[in-house]
Amino acid sequence: MKLTKFFIVTTTIASMGVFGAQAAEENTSATAMESGTVNFQGMVTNSPCNIANDSVDQTVKFGHIGKANLDAGNEYAQEFKIKLEQCAFNQDKNFTIKFKGMSDTNKAELKMIGAAKNVSVKLTTDEGKPISIGTDIDSMGLKKGTNTLGFIAYAKKAEGATEVTEGDFQGKALFDITYN
Repeated sequence: MKLTKFFIVTTTIASMGVFGAQAAEENTSATAMESGTVNFQGMVTNSPCNIANDSVDQTVKFGHIGKANLDAGNEYAQEFKIKLEQCAFNQDKNFTIKFKGMSDTNKAELKMIGAAKNVSVKLTTDEGKPISIGTDIDSMGLKKGTNTLGFIAYAKKAEGATEVTEGDFQGKALFDITYN
């Protein structure tokens, strides 16, 4: 009988420890805390227009492109826009825009990096006029208010390449707008 009472008391105490630990664990997760960061940034400029937030940093996504199609000389187009807001001036104003980035020797295409080799991107205006990297695009007129500038990016086999290799690719073009 004494052994049975000892066993019951020992089992009860051990069970209380397990259930107590489980209860403590549940309470801890109920009061768990997560944290994060909110960053704020901007730039004050002395220009007659503001570049819209969704135009400052963009990503043009080409998706999956067939190697055979690029090797055959096909190009894949994606449109993108640069939006200028709150343009404030009394008369129409002219400006130039220049795209900068790693380019080929004749500055007609942006070089891409990544696992895919011999892939480049050429840029045109939305009217199809080729854009030379690092060269001002002819002056365009701006109106008071909002102005949207349209462009087309073409993923293609790099000029002079015989074939592309499979894999991901990425590149970057910076743009400068100069108001006259």
